[in-house]
Amino acid sequence: MNCFNAAKENSSSQAGRTARPVYIDNVLRVKEYIDSNFTRDINTTDLSKISNLSPSFTRLQFTNILGVSPHEYLVNLRLETA
Repeated sequence: MNCFNAAKENSSSQAGRTARPVYIDNVLRVKEYIDSNFTRDINTTDLSKISNLSPSFTRLQFTNILGVSPHEYLVNLRLETA
């Protein structure tokens, strides 16, 4: 299973939990940004600006919703496209 399928499955299976749906749009914006810019340098400040959340909360919500940290997602994406 590649990181795309894992992220999709985790977002679907965890989206029903009460606290998470509020941040799904924020996290999906971050994921889309990573997907479109994975060949560039990406840092937590960039991601927090995209999500309109603090860097630590962006990382926490991304991990809670997609099942991997933004860094893990980025590394997996780069490995799969190499």
